[in-house]
Amino acid sequence: MTFSPGEPPASRRNSSANRGTAFELAVKALIEAELHEGNLGLDPACATVFHQKGYRSLQRGSDIVVDLAIELRMKGASDPYLVWVWECKGYTHPVRVDDIEEFHAKLQQIGADRTKGTVVTRSTFQKSAVRFAKANGIGLARAVPGTGLDHVMYHGLPPTQEELAAGLIAGESPDGGAEFYGLCLDGRFTGDFAEFLESGLPPEMVSEE
Repeated sequence: MTFSPGEPPASRRNSSANRGTAFELAVKALIEAELHEGNLGLDPACATVFHQKGYRSLQRGSDIVVDLAIELRMKGASDPYLVWVWECKGYTHPVRVDDIEEFHAKLQQIGADRTKGTVVTRSTFQKSAVRFAKANGIGLARAVPGTGLDHVMYHGLPPTQEELAAGLIAGESPDGGAEFYGLCLDGRFTGDFAEFLESGLPPEMVSEE
């Protein structure tokens, strides 16, 4: 068997795909746990988490398959009124602004008026990626390497906005900082995963309980 120049062997491609799927499923498990434990401020009966689901793009004339999506629908409704799309980047290098721009284009094709978007990575984000995400209302999340996605929490003294930004962009983890770094949909940095998920949601989507 021969390979075209620059094409990795099938075993390497499969290994990379398996790592990507494992990361997606780890994030999915975390979101589902937070949802059903009532930590997201959302009614679990109205929310469903999907992995690798397709959404129709009129521009493409075909489906765009996303890594993860949280669909929110009114009780008894068949169609969601909001789709929260999660792009999982299991990179070892910083997420580039090109990645965020491409994700933004996907959200617009799926439906800008009914989507929220978040990019989550094990790594960090370029400064330009953070600027673009903030300007376009895209959430960014980073789980600090070594802590995994099963134990995302906030601890110690609250980090400053500057420390949280440093943790998100440069991979710096200040003493007394957070094990999770996020850029909320409303432009705030946070080390609290539940606060991150609730940020930017319309009032009707937040539970009164």
